[in-house]
Amino acid sequence: MEDPHLDANIARLDDMLDQLRALRESTYDVADVMALLWDMFGDEGVLWLFRSNPALGDEPVRFLLRGQHQAILQLLRQVEAGVYI
Repeated sequence: MEDPHLDANIARLDDMLDQLRALRESTYDVADVMALLWDMFGDEGVLWLFRSNPALGDEPVRFLLRGQHQAILQLLRQVEAGVYI
């Protein structure tokens, strides 16, 4: 039995995996971002990259794919320090 919601979720996860693979292959240094995400959120940290963020106006992964990892690090450090924008 086909489930359109399940199919949509699988497609979304496939897209997320493709973006993570692109990060791995990028020339941008994302190791600091990934380490901080792990420290702050554990296993759920990677999911934060794919949630629309009002402070950024987009999903954080989009910034990483454009090489703007400093903006993500700054935001994460603010959140870690309890500074909310």
